[in-house]
Amino acid sequence: MRAFGTEISGNRRIHAELSILQRSAIIAKAEAGVSYKELAAEFQCSKSCISKTIQRWNKHAKVESPPRSGRPEKANWHEKRALWRLARKFPKMEYKNLMKETSLKHVHRNTIYNIPRERGP
Repeated sequence: MRAFGTEISGNRRIHAELSILQRSAIIAKAEAGVSYKELAAEFQCSKSCISKTIQRWNKHAKVESPPRSGRPEKANWHEKRALWRLARKFPKMEYKNLMKETSLKHVHRNTIYNIPRERGP
C-alpha cells in the first residue's frame, strides 16, 4: 500500500475497494469544497463511489467497509489450507479420516469433499 499523499499508481484496479486512508482523504477534501468530479479523477474511481463514501460518512460516521452479506463460511482459511495439504499428501484418505485429522468436526462431509476441489490440484 502506498503512503498517504503520494502520487496514485496507474496500477490501481478499476473496481478495487478504497482503503480507509483514501476514504478519509476523500471526506476531508469533500468537506474542504472539492467537487465529486475532481475527487473521482484524483482517486481514479467513479463519482458514485465518491458519493457513496460521503453518504456512508454522513449517515454512519464510518469509513470502514460494511460487513459482507451472505452466509459465513464454515471453515476459515487455516482449516481449508490444512485440509488441502492433507488431501494432497494422502490422496486415498477417506473423508471421515480427513475430518478427524483436521479437526473439522463441525462441517458436513460434502464440505470436506468440496474444499480441496475448490482449490484445485
